[in-house]
Amino acid sequence: MADIYAESDKQQEAESVYKTMLKKFRESSETYIKYGKFLYSTQRMESARKVFKRALLNLDTTQHVRLISKHCQLEIEMGDMSCGKTMFDQLLATYPKRIDLWIMYANTLAKLRDSEGAKNVLRRAIEIGFPPKKMKPLFTRLYEIDKDSDTPNPEAIREIAMEYAKQQGFEGEINVDAD
Repeated sequence: MADIYAESDKQQEAESVYKTMLKKFRESSETYIKYGKFLYSTQRMESARKVFKRALLNLDTTQHVRLISKHCQLEIEMGDMSCGKTMFDQLLATYPKRIDLWIMYANTLAKLRDSEGAKNVLRRAIEIGFPPKKMKPLFTRLYEIDKDSDTPNPEAIREIAMEYAKQQGFEGEINVDAD
């Protein structure tokens, strides 16, 4: 109902429904995320940030990473990009082994046509040196973002992949053809 109100520019009604939802579904991260997204979309950044802070207090710690990552995405897309990037960097400093967060950050930047920023994020992730099984999605996404960028450089990605393969002892065993 809140989404319907929001889409038909009935912001007061939508906000009323969201506030009611927060009272009833205090332990639902999805409720906080939807309300935060609504507030960002209506250019009320400070209110959205307060909602996410309140969510961190009310939700179980197992939901915090998902909530923070979504908040970072919304901040980058609709709020202060530099603040969102800083928050994502802090999240990745805390959880450097979470491949999904690295890819989410890169995808968010790529969505906003910041392909250089997205490629830099993925290069940082690759430098960590995950096991080969976890590296494949990073290399795949790096290649896709590079292909769609204004200045594609598949040779640089191939070099990064070969360097990783050499470190892992796969020198003669891998195929790094882009296609």
